[in-house]
Amino acid sequence: MDQDRAEIPSATANAREWRAEFVASFRARNATPSQFQEVVRSHGVLARQNAALRTQLESAERQLLILQHEASSSASGAAVRELEIKVRELQEQLIESGKLETEAAELRCRALEAEKARDDATRGFEALKVKHESVAQTRGEAEACAAVALKELEALRAMLREKEDECERRRLEKDQMALRLCEEKAAMSQEMNKMNDLVEALSERQGGHRELLREATQQDSKHEASGAAAGQVPGEAARSSGGGVYGAIGSSRELHGGGWPGGWQLYEASPPPTRRRHDVKAHHVEINAVAYSGTEPILFTGSSDGTVKVWDMLSSGDTPLRNRATLRDPHGGGTSSACIISVDESQGQRVVAAADRAIKVWDLRTGRLHLTLTGHSNKVQCVRAFSPSSHSSAAQGLGQGRGGRVGSPLLVSGSSDRTVKVWDLRSGREVSSFRASSSCLAVDVSLDGGTLVSGHQDGTVRLWDLASPSAPLHERSAHDGACTSVAFSPVGGMKLLSAGRDNCLRVADARTLDATTTITHSGLRLGCNWSRACFSPDGAYCVAGSTNGSVLVFDIGESGVESGVRAPSVPEASGVGRLGALGSAIGGVVGSTLGRTKIGSSLGNTLGHTLGGTYGSSLAEGASGGGLGGGPVGDARQGLGLGARCAGQLRGHEAAVVSCAWAPGAGGWNQVATVDKAGHLSIWE
Repeated sequence: MDQDRAEIPSATANAREWRAEFVASFRARNATPSQFQEVVRSHGVLARQNAALRTQLESAERQLLILQHEASSSASGAAVRELEIKVRELQEQLIESGKLETEAAELRCRALEAEKARDDATRGFEALKVKHESVAQTRGEAEACAAVALKELEALRAMLREKEDECERRRLEKDQMALRLCEEKAAMSQEMNKMNDLVEALSERQGGHRELLREATQQDSKHEASGAAAGQVPGEAARSSGGGVYGAIGSSRELHGGGWPGGWQLYEASPPPTRRRHDVKAHHVEINAVAYSGTEPILFTGSSDGTVKVWDMLSSGDTPLRNRATLRDPHGGGTSSACIISVDESQGQRVVAAADRAIKVWDLRTGRLHLTLTGHSNKVQCVRAFSPSSHSSAAQGLGQGRGGRVGSPLLVSGSSDRTVKVWDLRSGREVSSFRASSSCLAVDVSLDGGTLVSGHQDGTVRLWDLASPSAPLHERSAHDGACTSVAFSPVGGMKLLSAGRDNCLRVADARTLDATTTITHSGLRLGCNWSRACFSPDGAYCVAGSTNGSVLVFDIGESGVESGVRAPSVPEASGVGRLGALGSAIGGVVGSTLGRTKIGSSLGNTLGHTLGGTYGSSLAEGASGGGLGGGPVGDARQGLGLGARCAGQLRGHEAAVVSCAWAPGAGGWNQVATVDKAGHLSIWE
């Protein structure tokens, strides 16, 4: 019993300490109770209840002490047990009060978490509100843009209606114009009928004109004979008598083997080819280049397979062409990266070819690769071998260049790096370099080896002095597309032929680059940047290939005139001079009848070409002066007009024709070689 009494005060002290600590910690954790008033109130109620219970417990303890004292004095055990029971009840109530305080703390923590969740929800709501405002603003802007777009749409619809009205008005005008054209065509047909009657009348008078020409020629011959009897030179007798030695000799395409008075040198014409003699599958892939030897009857073809084949052209009859040799780079393997797009021959001893960024030089006698010339920074597009005259300034200038020697065979090359280089084929060194503003696709050298011509990607043709490569002598925009081919005339070298991707051929004065003839044809289509055209040996024709597989030959009427020597004037007293005056009168009649109409021009060209071939240049000039309404002869020669006509269209290739070459014609050997993208080589005669 005494022991129980001693434990009660200690338990009471512990309870007080626990309460004090709990209250202190609880207040420390809840320093701001304003947000949890309900919890605080409930805690206050519990605290007051706990205080009341403690007071009751203390009162019960005092009573217990009193009762213990009384029991010790009275030994009443029943009262003590009753008090102990009360004490236990009070202790249980105290423990229950502690549990309630713990639950209150848990409720407070939950309230804090709920408050945090509420704050998070508030912040989310504010973010959603901002987002909603942004969406509303974007929607307003979109509605404004839609309104502007709707206005623009209405404006476009109005513009479309205006355009439709304009198109309808234009259509009506077109119909009216077509009607007027039909009426004009009918009127022109009537004029053509009148002109046909005039042509028939002129044809009837042509026989009489020929008689006059024959009489004039006989009269000149008599004068020449009388002059020879008097001891004069035949040419002087003709001139003293006013005869037409220069004009009375027939066409310049007659064969003469010497010089003519006044310095003319006439050459035999090369008749245009008419049939295909050979057709051989020369390479397995496309052939890009073809060239004849200038010293012996052999032909060279260069292909994308990286090889150059040498063909014997002495086969006769139905004997197929013989492949004499196949030249290849032993280190290149014939890959597509070394495809051959240009080939030429040097003095019958070397074969040169453009292969990618290098130039290959083979020894024709051994068939071995002799040199590989490198120096271009981009693809080499063209090569041309030549030997300048030893007395020319170009030869002296090139001989004094870097490693060049006078008399050495030279090579000129053009590249996509916009440079044209000259090489010494004996030493393999670069002699000089020319820089242009566009990729060089084609080159050629004049007959004396002193002038270089180059064709470029921008359609420009440039003339260079080989002795001074600083700047071109002349440059002219010759084609609307790339210029793929340039060539000097083999007779005199005073004419220049160029071909372009604008599907036209252009004959120009090699001294000034002024065009004298521009040739177009519906069947002429140049398909690549290395499509080559060339002159005939006498300069009277030119040939070019087309993408439709046809080969076109054009008569440009330049035979025997390209020496650059002007024909002496023909006195009016001669028979040819009188016929020239008659030609002028006929041309005047044509011009006065039709004036400057297209029909008058075309018919004037036809009459001038037909009658001019019969009566000489005087009549042609008369027709051009009258029939063309006083226009210059050069204007009449544009297109396929005066002095230019399609002499033949050769068909046989099944693929696009890439390059053409006309044999030099030495010793009567005359033929044309053409190659195509299917690897076929055709020989035309």
